[in-house]
Amino acid sequence: MSITSITIDGTAVSLADVDYSVAIYHGRDSVGDTPESSSAEMLIYATGRPTIPYNLSDSVVVASYSTTRFTGQITDLEVNYLYSEDGTPITAISIIAMGNLRELGRYTYTGSFAAQSLQARADAILTSTGLTYTAEADPELDLIAYAPDPTPVRTLLDELCEWVGATLYDTPDGRIWFESYTRRGYDYSTATWADMGTQTWASSVGKWSEQYGATTAAPTPVVLPSAAVVWSPSWSTTSETIINDVTVAYGTNSPQDTFNTTDAASIAVHGTNEITLETGLADLTAATRRAQGILTAQAEERYEIGKVEVLLDRLTSGQRTSVLGLKAGARVIVQDLPQPAPSSEFLGVVEGWGELHTPERVSLTLALSDPRFSYAVVSWAEAPATATWGGVPISKTWASIIQPTDLD
Repeated sequence: MSITSITIDGTAVSLADVDYSVAIYHGRDSVGDTPESSSAEMLIYATGRPTIPYNLSDSVVVASYSTTRFTGQITDLEVNYLYSEDGTPITAISIIAMGNLRELGRYTYTGSFAAQSLQARADAILTSTGLTYTAEADPELDLIAYAPDPTPVRTLLDELCEWVGATLYDTPDGRIWFESYTRRGYDYSTATWADMGTQTWASSVGKWSEQYGATTAAPTPVVLPSAAVVWSPSWSTTSETIINDVTVAYGTNSPQDTFNTTDAASIAVHGTNEITLETGLADLTAATRRAQGILTAQAEERYEIGKVEVLLDRLTSGQRTSVLGLKAGARVIVQDLPQPAPSSEFLGVVEGWGELHTPERVSLTLALSDPRFSYAVVSWAEAPATATWGGVPISKTWASIIQPTDLD
């Protein structure tokens, strides 16, 4: 059995009592979907028990291959009575458990916000819940002072995600994760003096520990061996995602100041597709960064790949460890795709996944997005040492380069 342990309310469940059909879901189906709480569904037999052994809100932890795959709480219970071939009654308990992202809706933020960095704002909101979290915020974005009415924490975080370009999810170990899309593209570390460039003390918001500099290394993608991938996923593209005229409102003036930018080449091909985004961004620098990021991600046609199903029992131990270590925002490479196609391989960013554990199949089905939606294009350091500007096809923009091979 690929499920190696299930713990409910701190007590280990005998795996002999678990129906071998356990489904777990994390994240979302696409980069445009609203973030959802992770979930786990299972059936546990309780024949002969004097009472129903589980209750709503009991904690649930599920591990597969000795790796934690889900942490949450029971939200739904259903008790059914089945009968064996000899007429013996069997008690079966269906359980649905939800992850900690759901818990954000239980908390209300009652304070006000100073003018501060995005990192400080995300920390303030999430710290107020007492939940375990990680916030990876764009270090270049600052926000205006803001005094909301008492507001659900989830509402504030969803608003913040729209303002700055970010997402939320919960991890298999139960941690809440706030992630700016720009943090998917590059690794960041605490800044040095050299990283600050010409920035003055007066223009710096927050503590020194909140200042970050991008390193030259992008997160290393996990390669999915083609022998473990179930057939070839489909490709699709849609005009619905194309945006080539962006206006971002920012600052404290009423009405707010605005910054507008367009992509003339995209408009010539697709016509004008415009959006106006009202935000709590503090200044022109932040508004410019946000607007240009949207154009980078969405001004051009983007092919998306369908869901990719990986058979876990066809992976080596090392490969399985890498795949089970994926979280939302991680990169994977799908190779050996049949032709003709937009590419023979696809580098995608993980938005979510579903995993199914049955006697017939142990699989992980990944939902992937185009890296440019996360601004995860090639950094200078990743370009081959022999690459020259003259060797790059003139039709390609920097936003089109998502793997070093795209420079050819």
